[in-house]
Amino acid sequence: MRRWLAVLLMLTMMLVPALAQAETAVRLVVDGVEVQTDVAPVLENDRTLVPIRAVTEALGFEVEWDQETRTATLTKGETTIQLTVGSPEAVVNGEKVALDVAPFIVSDRMMVPVRFVAEEIGLLVDWEQETRTVLITSQPPADEAAETGESDEDGEADEA
Repeated sequence: MRRWLAVLLMLTMMLVPALAQAETAVRLVVDGVEVQTDVAPVLENDRTLVPIRAVTEALGFEVEWDQETRTATLTKGETTIQLTVGSPEAVVNGEKVALDVAPFIVSDRMMVPVRFVAEEIGLLVDWEQETRTVLITSQPPADEAAETGESDEDGEADEA
């Protein structure tokens, strides 16, 4: 009888954190569209990391993976970002840049700091604590563009 109680207690202790995490999942929204991922985004040292494929597809990157060095090379326009599993540094257009959190692997997916990747190509990133949502925007709101004077010939805000 005591064995069963011990087993039940252990199972309960393992399930409670998983249930708590499921209730408070982190969401990723790019230009108003929620991005679905096969591995849930995670918080690490107050930074949100998402599967690299979610970032690259949503933001229009081309990706190359080097299995030997465990390095992903992301390319968009004239920007090239190299991220290596376990490395606290990225390489952006040939220059080393410190990361707040090193990329890591979860369920065979490379998790990368979403704010770093998005901001490196000039996108706006915001965090909504109440809904635990990362918001990535490729165009500043119209009132922000008006404040900064950014507009095209039609008077519409330029993309960031």
